Amino acid sequence: PTQTEGEADVFSAAYHLVCAAAAGEPRALRDLRSMLRGLTGDEVLPGVQLAPLCTEEEQSAAAAACAALGPLLASAGDAAALLDFAEAERAKGELAGAEEWLRGAVEAVRAGGAFGDAVLHSCLKRLSEVQLERGEAAEAAATLAAAAEAARDAGAFKLGMKWDMEATAMEE
Repeated sequence: PTQTEGEADVFSAAYHLVCAAAAGEPRALRDLRSMLRGLTGDEVLPGVQLAPLCTEEEQSAAAAACAALGPLLASAGDAAALLDFAEAERAKGELAGAEEWLRGAVEAVRAGGAFGDAVLHSCLKRLSEVQLERGEAAEAAATLAAAAEAARDAGAFKLGMKWDMEATAMEE
């Protein structure tokens, strides 16, 4: 037996984590991504962490696995993955694609995604920036006003006021 009385069977739990991730279970995917990034698991295997990845080969394999998890997480509605894809599209100058990914992130957060309402204002702010870059000033102003309201709802009153003023200036 690999387990003694009173000890957690981490190997068995890790096997089931990988199986759940392969089936597309969002919590398992997020934990696996965290562990591959050197962090501890938070949802399925709280406190479990991989041994340090010392060799270049191990680090490269972990990076490739994280990259493969991205599309799975995005398709599961993970806001962080959607934001990652949005930033990648924006960096390439693909603003329409970035806007689409950001809209997905906003919807994921509104639906109670991994971050909850605390980051809705940040997602909306990023969306307004992309809309402004695309030359959609009226839409960007409306989105920024929504970001300001979300910021106030999250308790960031000064930020909400600042974004309200910016949105008003965009409309003029």
